[in-house]
Amino acid sequence: MKLFNTIRLEDGQNVVNQVRGLENIQKKLSCYRNPLVFTLRYWDESITPLSLKLCCPIRTENTRGIIAKADKSLAK
Repeated sequence: MKLFNTIRLEDGQNVVNQVRGLENIQKKLSCYRNPLVFTLRYWDESITPLSLKLCCPIRTENTRGIIAKADKSLAK
């Protein structure tokens, strides 16, 4: 038998509504936490997301260092 049907038979429709409400709250919390976790994983791996990468037409070692430093600053 399905979980919600069992709950409905034993405890009533009000309890089923409360459980579904709690599920919705859990989904909202995960939506709020996921971007933070995503960003922290990038930070831990020292990877710059594509949305924050800078591009410079000058290709020298000095400019690569400057761009890398700016990328890390943007990620912070």
